[in-house]
Amino acid sequence: MVAMRHIRQNITITKEDLYALKTMREMLHDNINPFVGACFDNPSSCVIFIYCPKGSLQDILENDEIKLDLNLKYSLIMDLAQGMLYIHNSKLGCHGRLKSTNCLVDNRWMLKVTDYGIEKYINNDKNIQQGVTLNIVDVILQRLEKYASNLEELVDQRTQQLMQEKQRSDTLLYRMLPKTCADKLKCGESVEPEMYESATVFFSDIVGFTTLASKSTPIQVVDLLNDLYTCFDGIINNFDAYKVETIGDAYLVVSGIPTRNGKLHAGIIADMSLNIRNKVSQFRIKHLPNEIVSVRIGNHTGPVCAGVVGLSMPRYCLFGDTVNTASRMESNSEAQRIHLSEATYRALLDLGGYNTTFRAEIPIKGKGMMKTYWLDEKYARSPTGLMLSTFDNI
Repeated sequence: MVAMRHIRQNITITKEDLYALKTMREMLHDNINPFVGACFDNPSSCVIFIYCPKGSLQDILENDEIKLDLNLKYSLIMDLAQGMLYIHNSKLGCHGRLKSTNCLVDNRWMLKVTDYGIEKYINNDKNIQQGVTLNIVDVILQRLEKYASNLEELVDQRTQQLMQEKQRSDTLLYRMLPKTCADKLKCGESVEPEMYESATVFFSDIVGFTTLASKSTPIQVVDLLNDLYTCFDGIINNFDAYKVETIGDAYLVVSGIPTRNGKLHAGIIADMSLNIRNKVSQFRIKHLPNEIVSVRIGNHTGPVCAGVVGLSMPRYCLFGDTVNTASRMESNSEAQRIHLSEATYRALLDLGGYNTTFRAEIPIKGKGMMKTYWLDEKYARSPTGLMLSTFDNI
């Protein structure tokens, strides 16, 4: 790779010129940019030097993103001094037109002096006609205008980067907390705990998870849970429900919180449960394709208190007996069954459109005997009340 510099046309080459070009061709030094050759045939008159990819010293000094420490500055100064000393001790005697644009930097950050010995071939009339027409004030104004333009471009770039970073942080925050709570925290406001008179809580866990984990490496367990819960997340996005958290293989979702939706929350959670049950029946583990995955699901409806806990790593948490009862519904459920408390059963009965089966009056830890039900399916009815179809996948 070479760099070409166009030179004046109609140059008469003398014997002394040929001798100087031969001298330049033979000059070899670590801090001298090697001269390759020259062409004096019109219209392609040019001199050729080796190309340095880092550009000139002026380019580096004007680049605000390149920070030169003291050691690098000292190294560049020493390279320049050694290169000029070599030229002064050569048959050329002097450089002739040394400036920062004629000091190049290679890939190893070594400075190399270039454009030596070609002063005769460079047309400087244009430049000379200009250091006459421009006074010092004009030069300063030009530099200020260029600096302001570069500064505006830099500010625009930094602003765009800041906005992109803010958008990423907001997206992450909204995944961790409800938007209303996240917006208050961003404004420096505290999030007070709030009581909800009625909400429906969903709990699920994987049946035989310990056995599956014993057949898997830790990385495979993480991949299994990630694949399954990514599938769950996709389902939840279609419903007015909020995923509170996942703890191991346990999955906690609520509807009616933080957005109140009247009496619809029981139906929303029921529809979501049927979708999840249906999706799990189709799910396959990548490293254990012959293993069947099944989940236990439990739903309960009642009053819930919700609030943000923690400062350094805030979490949106649910509190109250409703959460505990929903957990008991799940732990007392069966594989691929949706276990309902009596409160959720009656809420679905008021909404209509769901097939349920009375399970039994069973002992629930901490609650005593409770009537519980299975959610079987959701159905559609004609205006006459006749059942038209049944389906699991809403």
